This record gives sequence, structure tokens and C-alpha cells, in this order.
Amino acid sequence: MRCLQPVPGRPGLTGRAGVVRLVYWSANRTAHNPARATTDPAWMARVEFPKLRRHGNDRLRVTYSLPLDALERIESSEPVDPHQE
Repeated sequence: MRCLQPVPGRPGLTGRAGVVRLVYWSANRTAHNPARATTDPAWMARVEFPKLRRHGNDRLRVTYSLPLDALERIESSEPVDPHQE
């Protein structure tokens, strides 16, 4: 999947490709998700992206919860293995 549009609270994700790990319905009762512009219920996706810079821990990936409507499906010529370096 590719992030199509700017997401509140998640700068720099527009245009980046990642692997969807989970899709879920979120009622957003606490209104505390920085990736959501409104408190309305919405479909969300847990998306894993390769890290752009090494900082913090030694993991090669970073995971964000994003609104499903901010993503587009992209075709890959080969299977994506998110754990591959």
C-alpha cells in the first residue's frame, strides 16, 4: 500500500509504500489518534514501513495506524517481505 495524502500527525508518509498488517474499525472514542482529522468512526490500517533513518532502536521497520482512505493499493512485481533488509 502507498500513502496517498498527508495524514495529520504523521508528516513525511505521503508517497511512501508499506505493508498492511491489520485492518480494523475504530470508533475513536477518546479522540486521541493523531492520524485522524475527525472523531467519526473509520476503517484504520496498521501499516509497516521501512525506516528512513536509523535512530532509537535497531529495528528496520516502523509501524503506524493510518486511515484506510489515505492509502492506495499498489502492485508489486515481487512479493514484499517486510523483515528482509
